[in-house]
Amino acid sequence: RYFDDFIQTFLMEHKHKAQTGVQVVHLGAGMDSRSYRLGTGVEEDNDDSVVFYDVDNADVLELKSKLLAEALTNDAVITSELRSMIEKGNRRRKIVTCNIEDPGWHCKLREQGFDSSKPTCWVLEGLTYYLKNEATVASIFHTMHSMSCSGSCLIVSVASKGSVERAQSSKSELMKSWRWGIDEPDTFLSSRKCGGWHCSPKDVVPLGDERANYGRFPPDRMGERSGIVYVTARY
Repeated sequence: RYFDDFIQTFLMEHKHKAQTGVQVVHLGAGMDSRSYRLGTGVEEDNDDSVVFYDVDNADVLELKSKLLAEALTNDAVITSELRSMIEKGNRRRKIVTCNIEDPGWHCKLREQGFDSSKPTCWVLEGLTYYLKNEATVASIFHTMHSMSCSGSCLIVSVASKGSVERAQSSKSELMKSWRWGIDEPDTFLSSRKCGGWHCSPKDVVPLGDERANYGRFPPDRMGERSGIVYVTARY
């Protein structure tokens, strides 16, 4: 929900730019459904006002498209409201199939119509821990910055180094594949190697903090700066 709120705020802040358009780029999109759920309230009249780019491996996005297509043909479960939501989401969603660790991923994004002159919200949720090393992560953030303009921003979930170490020794095969974490993500994002995003300690919100709690975490876990943190930054 913290990601939803941040992206929705971005869209509403740029509502007046409906004629020029804004973009949301989700790296490692998976089965994310924000292109179907979020908007400015004006795209009902202009579906081009917001473009969502789903960037992920081909097999993942092919499965997602298959499931959405099946939902549209399943009259037993689909309602008219759900059908309208999927159809509208499909019109403003663009698929970018690539491995984000491939240095040429940004070329694939441009091929699908990405416009660096339009304000962009970059979304990396549950992705960075699986990237192979810090150089790769820094390169991705640097590329994002070089493709951004005034009004652009990012939101990313980051694991601490300790969390990655614990994950690698856990019994979960998925968590064992965690590879990258950092303890000062604000300093990292602000560095030249990441392009120099505007990010400060106040932009780092730990999971369970009162700003990202939503009644899901007990008081003794609120404000704990360890484990997973949500980080936002501005161009």
